[in-house]
This record gives sequence, structure tokens and C-alpha cells, in this order.
Amino acid sequence: MVHTTNKNGYPFNMTTRDWGIHKISRDPEKAKLQKEIMDLLYTVKDYSGQKAKDHEIMTITVLQPKSKEFQFLKAHTRFGAVGSWVNKQKGNKFEDEKNAVIQVEFLDTPNEAVGKSLLNLLNDYNKKYVKEESLYVRTQPVEESSLALLEWR
Repeated sequence: MVHTTNKNGYPFNMTTRDWGIHKISRDPEKAKLQKEIMDLLYTVKDYSGQKAKDHEIMTITVLQPKSKEFQFLKAHTRFGAVGSWVNKQKGNKFEDEKNAVIQVEFLDTPNEAVGKSLLNLLNDYNKKYVKEESLYVRTQPVEESSLALLEWR
């Protein structure tokens, strides 16, 4: 762990696992998948020969205890929610569960290639690490926003 100060002179800790302001796994295979997801969310400018310029938001809904698997995402919003889900182990009974809703804004191509690739990567990530029966992820266009994503790049 490195102890240092930020530009305002306040102390902070930075570890070798930090990639910006979030935590990357120490497991090389998991870290590779996390970085692939982040590259699509935060750095892609052109994808499949098209310019990424459409403002989109990705929403991931997962049980609160499993939300720690998404701490590697930077610039995301996380809030709690309660959802009713079918519990097959208890005879298809609907039960309220505490969930975390994680949202990230990103740029997509007109044919939505970035969003589709993100969904595929997140499905792989779910199968290997989150282990939800079905991870709920959706993307949708953002019509208006105060966040200037083009200035991030």
C-alpha cells in the first residue's frame, strides 16, 4: 500500500489493486474481465468501425450482498431497492429481497454494439463470479443529461 497526498494535500491510500478510484481483483482472470468491461464503459471512442456517441445508461440490479462484485466500476451510482422475486427453492413463492441498483452512463454506437458487448461480458462475469441465476442488466438511451461524457475522453 502506498501512502501519499492528493492535490489538496490530504492523505490517501492507493494500493496496487487500484485502477483509478476503484478496486480491481487480484485474480488475474477476474481482473482481465473487469478491465474489459471498464474499457467499454469508459474509454471506447470507436467500436466496430462506428463512432461511440450515443449517450446510454446501463442498470444492473443484484442482491445487496453480491453488489460488492461491482465495486470495480468507477463513476457509478448505487442505491438500495426492494424487489419481489420468485424463490424456486420455496415453491415459486414471491419474496421481497434487498437489492442494489447500480447505474453507469456510457457512450454507445448507433447500432448499439458497445451495449451488446457489455451485456455479453457481464453475463460471463455473472457466470464466473457473481453467480446469480439470472443477472438483470439493461441499457437505455439517455435523452437529456448534465453529464458531458464526451469531455471524459
